[in-house]
Amino acid sequence: MTEDSAPDERVLVHKAWRQLAKRAEVEDESSLPGGARNAEWHQVRIAAKRARYAGEAAVAFARQMEKVTEILGEHQDAADAGAAIRELATSADARASFSLGVLCAAERER
Repeated sequence: MTEDSAPDERVLVHKAWRQLAKRAEVEDESSLPGGARNAEWHQVRIAAKRARYAGEAAVAFARQMEKVTEILGEHQDAADAGAAIRELATSADARASFSLGVLCAAERER
């Protein structure tokens, strides 16, 4: 599945919610608790579980994406620091250039 074809978690949650709402529609008094057959309410319960699971999956996905963006942000910060260090090293004396080279190498290792 490509990124473009992957379903958005909001769509999955919305779909599960619509299915729950459809199953829980009250058309007449026989559909109300006590008047409905147990099997009907069991189907509503199953739809509610699916909606809950879709919501939990969306939350878990968001937490994972938060970790990914933090890692990518750290990488970008290190790349920017390395570029700045290399730029400084071009105009520094030999001793400072060596120190900046060591610092640049340390940034790459992170």
